[in-house]
Amino acid sequence: MQCLDDDGRLDGLVQRAVAYYDSETLAQVERVIANVGKKNVDYADWADYVYTRQMHAAIAMPKANAALFKKVLKAMDKQWGKGLTHGEKAFYALTLDRGGYHKTAARVVESLRQFAITKPNLGTYWDNINRGWRYYDKVAVTARILQAFNEVDPRENEINDIRKWMLLMKQTNDWGSSSLAADAVFTLRTPGSAWLERALQRPAISIAGQPVTFDKVDEWLGYTRKTISADAAGSVTVDRTASGPAWGAVYAQWVAPMTE
Repeated sequence: MQCLDDDGRLDGLVQRAVAYYDSETLAQVERVIANVGKKNVDYADWADYVYTRQMHAAIAMPKANAALFKKVLKAMDKQWGKGLTHGEKAFYALTLDRGGYHKTAARVVESLRQFAITKPNLGTYWDNINRGWRYYDKVAVTARILQAFNEVDPRENEINDIRKWMLLMKQTNDWGSSSLAADAVFTLRTPGSAWLERALQRPAISIAGQPVTFDKVDEWLGYTRKTISADAAGSVTVDRTASGPAWGAVYAQWVAPMTE
C-alpha cells in the first residue's frame, strides 16, 4: 500500500532477508533432490518462492536461484490446469504473467472467468470456492482473483462487478483477520474505475419534501444518519451525481408494549 517511509535501514533489512530466502530455498531444493531424485522433483512446489522473489526483482539473484526461478515458472506453465483451486489459479496467473508467460496467464484467467457467476444485484462472484492453502475465506480468494483479472486481462465492467460483490459482503460479514482485510482493501482500491474520487456535489436527500442537512463531519466520513419522528415520515428522494457505488437504508423503530 506504499505506507512505509524510504528508510535505508529498512532496505538493508529487506536485502538480508531476501538473501537468506534465496540460500534457504536452494538448500531445501537440494534436500528434496537427495530424497526423491532429480527426475522426481516437482518444481511447482516452489511457486511461493517465485511469487515472493518477483516482488523484489531489483535485488540481484544468484545464478543458481535464477535457474531455479526459470524451472519453477516452466513447471507452473505446464501444470496450471491440473486440479488447482480458484485461489491457486489466481496465484498462478499473477506469477506466470509477471514471469513473462502472458499467454498462459491469460488462459488461466479465462478459466476463472468461466466459473464466475454474475447477478445485477450482487455483482460477480465464485460460489464454489475451496478454503485452505493461503486463503481462508471467500473474500480473500476473490481479492486475489480480482488482482489477477486486473493485471492479466483487465475489463472495467467485470472488475467493478467483482468489487461490488466484495463490498456487499462487507456489509454483513467479517473480512477475517487484519491481514486478510488489508489485502482486500489494497485490492479494492487499485483496479477498475475511480470509486474513491470525491463527488463534486454531495447527494441531495429529502424526506417528505424536506431537504436533509449534512454536518461537515458527514462529508469526510461519507456516512450520515438522521432520525425523524413518525409524524414527519414520507417518501424519501435521493439525487446523487457520483459514479461510484453507495448504499443506504430506511427503517422504523418503535417501543412495543410488554404484552406484545
